[in-house]
Amino acid sequence: FTNAQDSNWTIQGDSSFSYISMDGFSGGTLDVTALYSLSENLQVGAAVGLNLGDFDGTPISAAARYFLTDSWFLNAAIGLTDDTPDGLDIGFGKRYMINDSVELNPGLSYNTDMESLGLVIGFAIKL
Repeated sequence: FTNAQDSNWTIQGDSSFSYISMDGFSGGTLDVTALYSLSENLQVGAAVGLNLGDFDGTPISAAARYFLTDSWFLNAAIGLTDDTPDGLDIGFGKRYMINDSVELNPGLSYNTDMESLGLVIGFAIKL
């Protein structure tokens, strides 16, 4: 099968929303992620974000995405700055190809430190 490796770079913009009931605050992020294809299934890169709501700062993370099939993928990110939540963000999603270079990527993510679950909706362009 062929995944995001039809081209070397994928640029993704996404938004997420999290609610942490234990702490009584909520917020979300708008992220831009650049991923480079190392193999047919593996992409690595970085993300920079804008925090919204009760979240402060500008998070920067190292990111990776691994395709299990042509459309289903696992993803992970770890913060590189103090504005990024502690812990590892892990998740999964499904890629829907809109055309040869544009994809819709809905998914779920979980932060291991905050124990929070988030819904992520993203669009990506393959360069």
